[in-house]
Amino acid sequence: MRFHPSLLLVLATLLWVGNFVIGRSVSAIGYVGIFASIIAFLIWNSGGVIQIGANRAGIFLNFIM
Repeated sequence: MRFHPSLLLVLATLLWVGNFVIGRSVSAIGYVGIFASIIAFLIWNSGGVIQIGANRAGIFLNFIM
């Protein structure tokens, strides 16, 4: 594994911020991401596919993937 110069910026930022709690931040981002994804999927199924049909809703599938 080679050393990449951008790692210096990451290390400097982490040292400068200092009190940044990585575990809690990752947990919060994961919590929001998982539940937002589930809600988006349910709304997509009930709102898009059932009401307008799979043929027309399938065109916009790349927006939620």
